[in-house]
Amino acid sequence: MYILNQRHVRIVLATLFVVALSGCQFMLPSKKNHQVSTWKNFNEAQVAYDKVEPGKTTLEDLKIIGYDPYAKPNITIENYLKVRERFDSLRGDVPIPKLVHECLKVLNLCIAYVAATGFDNQDRVGNALLDITGFHRETHIKGWAFEAIFVINGKVVVYKIWSGKPKKEEYVTETTPLGPFQSVGGAIVDKVNPL
Repeated sequence: MYILNQRHVRIVLATLFVVALSGCQFMLPSKKNHQVSTWKNFNEAQVAYDKVEPGKTTLEDLKIIGYDPYAKPNITIENYLKVRERFDSLRGDVPIPKLVHECLKVLNLCIAYVAATGFDNQDRVGNALLDITGFHRETHIKGWAFEAIFVINGKVVVYKIWSGKPKKEEYVTETTPLGPFQSVGGAIVDKVNPL
């Protein structure tokens, strides 16, 4: 009789555990990826970009606006070779903008600042038990992205262009029919056939 009671307790506990996990989304992991920058959101990045005036804005002005690669993260300085690669007319029918072309003639005086910023928030949603065991995972991703490019001739911005996503949202679903055993099989194959 003692063994039967202990068995019942185990069954009840296991059932409660499975029921609890199947509805507990708070137990699922989440991930936030924020590219550190001066701007907290897409609109702030756009407003800063709009302050830059080609032919007028100097390197000092760029620093004041927030585009200082020596003081702010995630701003890349590209040399004239990278600028040429970016605007190479062989990549399409669009010719290199005239002011960029003139800048490229002075070689080392032609540089670009590329500022990339954004935010991604990834939340796992769905059934916690299927997620934890690896059978089925659903991820909801929300965020924004902004990239600004400034071509600089000497100490003055001569050209600017931006791209980005004011609002990103996507759902990613991963289904693994064998759950945790599927990754074990891959590990065994790697052990047997190392590269």
